[in-house]
Amino acid sequence: MERASKTQLKEIRELLRNKKKRDASGLFIVEGSKIISDISGKGGSIRSIVVSDNFTEKNGQFIEGMEGKNIEVFSAGNKDLEKACSLRNPEGVLAVVDKPKLDKGLYDFFGEGTMLLLDNVQDPGNVGTIIRLAAAFQVLAVILYGECADEFNPKTVRASSGAIMSVPTYKVNDSDIDRLKKSGMKLLAACPSEEKDKKITRLLSENIPKIIAFGSEGKGVSDKISKKADDILYIPIADEVESLNVASAAAITLYEIGRGEQP
Repeated sequence: MERASKTQLKEIRELLRNKKKRDASGLFIVEGSKIISDISGKGGSIRSIVVSDNFTEKNGQFIEGMEGKNIEVFSAGNKDLEKACSLRNPEGVLAVVDKPKLDKGLYDFFGEGTMLLLDNVQDPGNVGTIIRLAAAFQVLAVILYGECADEFNPKTVRASSGAIMSVPTYKVNDSDIDRLKKSGMKLLAACPSEEKDKKITRLLSENIPKIIAFGSEGKGVSDKISKKADDILYIPIADEVESLNVASAAAITLYEIGRGEQP
């Protein structure tokens, strides 16, 4: 096994910390053996893997399995790899991975099931968790509007548990949303509602193509998206609780959609 060069480790640090570097190269970093295995199992294109000396001593089977898939594995000193990682207590393994290629364009989904729209959701953990939920409930795509966290941020990738490879994500603007609406998709905005009859179960029982918008952690759905919305999706909660975490709201919503589709 070859040692990772200083140049390789520098590139890894840049890919972890710099969105522009990820965008320009089409690469991102995955940290942790489980997620690397998941991405490999999903057919993800892994360029290379770097393992620490401590990891090598304890995980020979993992390394052999990756080498058996013709993935090049490099070793690095424990401290050297720790400096390259974004985690405080890294496992000692990371992978350089190609961003997934999208099989469909955004407008190829016209007239189909459900999309999620994230409106300025800036916490990468929430974005990653929602992408994972989208995979679990077979959502068509996650579309990112405004200043959302990068879907290939290392925290987003970890929170998605590898689902970033199977759920299409698109960055959209106002004209994209307008075009999707004109295609027949109904836009529902998840936010507090004065009209208590507009409960989640009533709106989601309508069997039509829909985009469900979830707002930022601090401000909720923006005025722009609220004005475009065909209706407000209201999740009833106790009066003493102001709001739900955006990922929790998405989980409840997707569960209700799934329940409504059951025979």
